[in-house]
Amino acid sequence: MSRSNWFSFNMLGLSVVPPHAVGVYGLRNSRGIVYIGKGELRSRLLSHLRGDNPEITKHRPTEFTFEFNPDPDDRERWLISYYMPPANKQFPKA
Repeated sequence: MSRSNWFSFNMLGLSVVPPHAVGVYGLRNSRGIVYIGKGELRSRLLSHLRGDNPEITKHRPTEFTFEFNPDPDDRERWLISYYMPPANKQFPKA
Protein backbone atom coordinates (compact mmCIF):
# COMPACT_ATOMS: atom_id res chain seq x y z
CA MET A 1 0.00 0.00 0.00
CA SER A 2 1.28 3.45 -0.74
CA ARG A 3 1.02 4.54 2.89
CA SER A 4 4.31 3.82 4.62
CA ASN A 5 2.96 4.02 8.18
CA TRP A 6 1.89 0.79 9.81
CA PHE A 7 0.24 0.79 13.22
CA SER A 8 -0.23 -1.92 15.83
CA PHE A 9 -3.49 -3.74 15.27
CA ASN A 10 -4.91 -3.18 18.76
CA MET A 11 -7.15 -0.67 20.52
CA LEU A 12 -4.32 1.79 21.07
CA GLY A 13 -3.25 1.58 17.43
CA LEU A 14 -6.80 2.25 16.23
CA SER A 15 -6.76 5.58 18.06
CA VAL A 16 -4.76 7.08 15.15
CA VAL A 17 -7.76 6.63 12.82
CA PRO A 18 -10.11 9.63 12.81
CA PRO A 19 -13.75 8.85 13.61
CA HIS A 20 -15.97 8.42 10.53
CA ALA A 21 -13.04 8.58 8.06
CA VAL A 22 -13.65 6.57 4.89
CA GLY A 23 -11.05 4.80 2.80
CA VAL A 24 -9.16 1.57 2.26
CA TYR A 25 -7.07 -0.33 4.75
CA GLY A 26 -4.67 -3.24 4.88
CA LEU A 27 -3.90 -5.76 7.60
CA ARG A 28 -0.62 -7.64 7.75
CA ASN A 29 1.30 -10.15 9.81
CA SER A 30 4.97 -11.17 9.66
CA ARG A 31 4.39 -12.90 6.30
CA GLY A 32 2.81 -9.91 4.54
CA ILE A 33 -0.55 -8.35 3.77
CA VAL A 34 -3.38 -10.69 4.74
CA TYR A 35 -6.47 -8.58 4.06
CA ILE A 36 -7.55 -5.42 2.22
CA GLY A 37 -10.86 -3.74 2.94
CA LYS A 38 -12.79 -0.51 2.58
CA GLY A 39 -15.40 1.54 4.37
CA GLU A 40 -15.57 3.60 7.52
CA LEU A 41 -12.05 2.85 8.69
CA ARG A 42 -12.26 2.82 12.46
CA SER A 43 -15.54 0.91 12.49
CA ARG A 44 -14.32 -1.77 10.06
CA LEU A 45 -10.96 -2.19 11.80
CA LEU A 46 -12.61 -2.44 15.20
CA SER A 47 -14.96 -5.14 13.89
CA HIS A 48 -12.00 -7.13 12.58
CA LEU A 49 -10.11 -6.67 15.84
CA ARG A 50 -13.13 -8.15 17.65
CA GLY A 51 -13.02 -11.19 15.36
CA ASP A 52 -15.93 -10.58 12.99
CA ASN A 53 -14.19 -12.37 10.10
CA PRO A 54 -12.73 -15.83 10.80
CA GLU A 55 -10.51 -15.65 7.71
CA ILE A 56 -8.83 -12.52 9.02
CA THR A 57 -8.58 -13.89 12.56
CA LYS A 58 -6.96 -17.08 11.25
CA HIS A 59 -4.05 -15.04 9.82
CA ARG A 60 -3.48 -13.16 13.09
CA PRO A 61 -2.77 -9.67 11.75
CA THR A 62 -0.47 -7.58 13.90
CA GLU A 63 -0.45 -4.26 12.01
CA PHE A 64 -2.68 -2.12 9.82
CA THR A 65 -2.38 0.83 7.48
CA PHE A 66 -4.98 2.99 5.79
CA GLU A 67 -5.59 5.54 3.06
CA PHE A 68 -8.33 8.16 3.07
CA ASN A 69 -10.54 7.87 0.00
CA PRO A 70 -14.16 9.07 -0.20
CA ASP A 71 -14.85 6.57 -3.05
CA PRO A 72 -12.65 3.56 -2.22
CA ASP A 73 -14.14 0.88 -4.51
CA ASP A 74 -11.64 1.10 -7.39
CA ARG A 75 -8.65 1.45 -5.07
CA GLU A 76 -9.71 -1.58 -3.03
CA ARG A 77 -10.14 -3.70 -6.19
CA TRP A 78 -6.73 -2.66 -7.47
CA LEU A 79 -4.98 -3.39 -4.16
CA ILE A 80 -6.62 -6.81 -3.84
CA SER A 81 -5.66 -7.76 -7.39
CA TYR A 82 -2.08 -6.57 -6.78
CA TYR A 83 -1.44 -8.13 -3.35
CA MET A 84 -3.88 -11.08 -3.49
CA PRO A 85 -4.23 -11.24 0.30
CA PRO A 86 -5.18 -14.70 1.55
CA ALA A 87 -8.08 -13.51 3.75
CA ASN A 88 -9.83 -11.87 0.78
CA LYS A 89 -11.71 -14.94 -0.45
CA GLN A 90 -12.23 -13.80 -4.03
CA PHE A 91 -9.73 -11.76 -5.96
CA PRO A 92 -11.60 -9.32 -8.24
CA LYS A 93 -10.32 -8.72 -11.72
CA ALA A 94 -8.34 -5.52 -12.18
